[in-house]
Amino acid sequence: MASLPQDLRGRRRVFLLDKGELRSAFPVAIGMPGWKTPTERFEVLQKIPNPVWVHPVSGERVEEQGPENPLGFH
Repeated sequence: MASLPQDLRGRRRVFLLDKGELRSAFPVAIGMPGWKTPTERFEVLQKIPNPVWVHPVSGERVEEQGPENPLGFH
């Protein structure tokens, strides 16, 4: 198993592991206070091209890819 930092969330990175080996790390944004980052293990099942971001409180939709879209460019 790859040796990873104790507090992964504090590093603001997501780590890609393949069979326990560290393959890559990517920078990630942080959330808002009170919206904690889940600590479970996850698996990508589907990748949607040009996703629409919907604000979880206001319901505002951001369909354009770019700096105004929290999902960025795809």
